Amino acid sequence: MTLRKHLLAGVVLLALSGVFLGCSDSTTTPVGADEAPMVAPSQVVATIKSGGSVEITWAPSTQLNLRGYNVYRIDRRTGDGGRLNDWIITANRYLDDSTERGRRYEYRVTAVSATNTESAFSAVIVATPSTGATKREFSY
Repeated sequence: MTLRKHLLAGVVLLALSGVFLGCSDSTTTPVGADEAPMVAPSQVVATIKSGGSVEITWAPSTQLNLRGYNVYRIDRRTGDGGRLNDWIITANRYLDDSTERGRRYEYRVTAVSATNTESAFSAVIVATPSTGATKREFSY
């Protein structure tokens, strides 16, 4: 048998075993869409509204396994903070109406998968609601 026939025979055996063609078995099963790692939200913007509330918006995710988002806040003066939402957010915006004027806050957003896996944090967005604030946008 020539070298060419040996190589061709090897390719046929691999194809029949499913390794070459990508057929799955217990050792070659591809990662499904619901197992894909979540990507942190991008284009996060904080808008200070009249009345002192802060609206956080971000670019919507296009990941198939997206369940929603979480928004986190830290008070820069005290260091206190945590997740703001009690339930997963399904829109790409969140209104924080529990701010105090004159306080500086850091916001971060994460994406959450259908299996409740959370992405890394988005970039930090800083907002300081002030007295008589009108619309001001911050994006870092």
